Amino acid sequence: MKKAGFFVLASIFLSFLIINSLNFTSAADSLTSLNQQMETLNDNLTSAQNKIDSIPKTPDEIRNRYLNQEWNIIISKNKIIGPIHNFFVANPGMFIVIFKEPYSFSSLFFATVFLWILIAYAFAAFFNKGINNEVIDWLLGAVTAVIISQQDS
Repeated sequence: MKKAGFFVLASIFLSFLIINSLNFTSAADSLTSLNQQMETLNDNLTSAQNKIDSIPKTPDEIRNRYLNQEWNIIISKNKIIGPIHNFFVANPGMFIVIFKEPYSFSSLFFATVFLWILIAYAFAAFFNKGINNEVIDWLLGAVTAVIISQQDS
């Protein structure tokens, strides 16, 4: 009889161990799943915040965005400039590398290009004093302008 009681007690103890190990595994899986869901919610919240921030808030911003859209449509329909403009809009990588600004038909982009050219010219003139080769001076000036444009403020 003692053996039967010990066997029942041992089987109850083993069943508790098995149930607890299953619960711990289930809890760890639940915790991992909960962390993944929280990361997804955080990403969605950040995405929604970025979309909200991109909505124009003042009448000037609305007007500028509308004018930019209309100018892009007009330029896209032009037979000569249109294909070039559409190519640059579809492939802005070159401009991001050179100017750290994607191509767009806007005053900000053209001001960035103008400043980039001024910086390249200034450094080309600086290098001209030491190297006296115009092509190399301009290349060094352009490379210096690219390096300066990539700096974060």
